Amino acid sequence: MGERMARAHKRDLEILKKDLKLKPDQMAAWDTYEKTMNLPLEGAGAPSKKNYAKLTSPQRMDTMTQHMESMQKLHAQHASATKTFYGVLTPEQQKMFDAQTRRGPGVMHCDTD
Repeated sequence: MGERMARAHKRDLEILKKDLKLKPDQMAAWDTYEKTMNLPLEGAGAPSKKNYAKLTSPQRMDTMTQHMESMQKLHAQHASATKTFYGVLTPEQQKMFDAQTRRGPGVMHCDTD
């Protein structure tokens, strides 16, 4: 994750935490959620263009398969942490969480209807 994106991600989590007005008994779940959402992308980053260009077609396919598997593993960790954290929220907090995390794949901002 680039430095600018990392700062924005951290800011978004801080805003979410503040807006949820978490109770003390919810903080352990938040800490686990936040830690998981900040996991480094070890091996999940796309291959560099310089190195990718040097690969043969079968090697590029293998590289992309490894990349997709890494991203799928990271997504599964995020999904599990989100479901666990969501389960400790009150219905009002869940509505707030849903509203603030509406972004879809590849979408930076989601318009409200």
